[in-house]
Amino acid sequence: MCRPIFTAFASLSAQTEDEIVQATAKAVTLIEQQRFAEAIPHLEIAVKAMPDNPQIRFFYGWSLLAKSKQVNSTEEAKQLSAKALEQLKEAKKLGMNEPELDALLAIMSGQAPTGSGEGPAYSQNAEAEKQ
Repeated sequence: MCRPIFTAFASLSAQTEDEIVQATAKAVTLIEQQRFAEAIPHLEIAVKAMPDNPQIRFFYGWSLLAKSKQVNSTEEAKQLSAKALEQLKEAKKLGMNEPELDALLAIMSGQAPTGSGEGPAYSQNAEAEKQ
């Protein structure tokens, strides 16, 4: 899933390539460890270097969203969520076509995810869902 990120390095200048490779590799490692908030500064470097890479935009947005759930300040959480939505929309615009992205965008926009025809299920107990 993260391998296409590394293929974009061919067009980067030799002077900054090592820094970008290191930042991207560190971000991938942190994401694999589900340490999303810690990946943000590394993803910022990758986004600046490869702004047209939808996977990087997605991971950056996902990481910002994760961090928004960890902060105590409501204002900071709103700002992080807004930045996350912007990055996720950009990933979609750049061609990322994943059901998880579509569902996330729908939820963040206040809509029910498409595909089920119903709202989100909170329980596997059908009777509990009727209430």
